[in-house]
Amino acid sequence: MNKLFKNKKGEIEDLIYWLLFYIPLTAVVVIIIATSANDLLYQTLSTQNLEYYTYSRRVINAVSYEDEINGRLFPGIIDPLKFNEQILQTTFNRENYEGKEFGIKIELDYFDETKLDETIYYNETEYDVSKIFQRIKKEHYVLVKSEEGFTPAKLTIDLAYHKKRYPD
Repeated sequence: MNKLFKNKKGEIEDLIYWLLFYIPLTAVVVIIIATSANDLLYQTLSTQNLEYYTYSRRVINAVSYEDEINGRLFPGIIDPLKFNEQILQTTFNRENYEGKEFGIKIELDYFDETKLDETIYYNETEYDVSKIFQRIKKEHYVLVKSEEGFTPAKLTIDLAYHKKRYPD
């Protein structure tokens, strides 16, 4: 900048350099900052299906393999001994879930054809297709721990809410 005001011979060269490089670069940076700030200001937080994600995390943690030495859970690895309805009943049998009418169907589909697929329910009487207001079904690819090793499988969690839970 000092060169622009002190050196009279290179005044045109510096002016061309400023006009062609610095001013457009500054304009581009200002536009990028303004648009990103605008996007951040008008971004909304979506809480759609938040209750489903809470329930699905609870289901996955309930049937996950737990290390016997340090008690660490491995959420991507399913323990076949824990994959039963009794575990789900103890997981969701708390005061927080009383009065909430929903049913969960959990399917474990093995990719290996020699193993039988398994299905368990939580609140099977509430999992009635005719009363469903909203149904959310998600698939998770997991490993099932066995004595031989790990078997790949697909865990499908299907949550059903009822019409009478949401009054008109």
